[in-house]
Amino acid sequence: MLWLLQIDVCAPVNPDTTTRIVRALQDLRPVFRDRPDLGVVLPDNHNLRLLKTLYLYTDAGKLDVLGELPEVCTYDELVGRCVTMEISGIRCLVVDIDTLMEAKRVAGRPKDLLTIHQLNAVKRERAQNPGLFE
Repeated sequence: MLWLLQIDVCAPVNPDTTTRIVRALQDLRPVFRDRPDLGVVLPDNHNLRLLKTLYLYTDAGKLDVLGELPEVCTYDELVGRCVTMEISGIRCLVVDIDTLMEAKRVAGRPKDLLTIHQLNAVKRERAQNPGLFE
């Protein structure tokens, strides 16, 4: 199966929020990534109450909903570490580059360590060319 996109978002992971997210995704047929054999996740699924993170496959791609950045910050702390960006005409809060690099360092996987080098290059370009990424 070809995944069109992969999105990581942070949200307060609690029964109300996870239920609302799953309800909003119903047209994309979300399934639990660790249990795709269970079929489409419905908003009344009792497992939503037990989650600290929500990892889904959908018809549009992968979605990870994180309630925190482990060993970096909680959701409430993360809100203060975001910047506003416009993505496809929609204003979004996006984790700042330093916090993202910190989360990648904590994860420590080879792909994350490579991403840190790429993010450092972005930081250098931004410093040399103010407004380039605005």
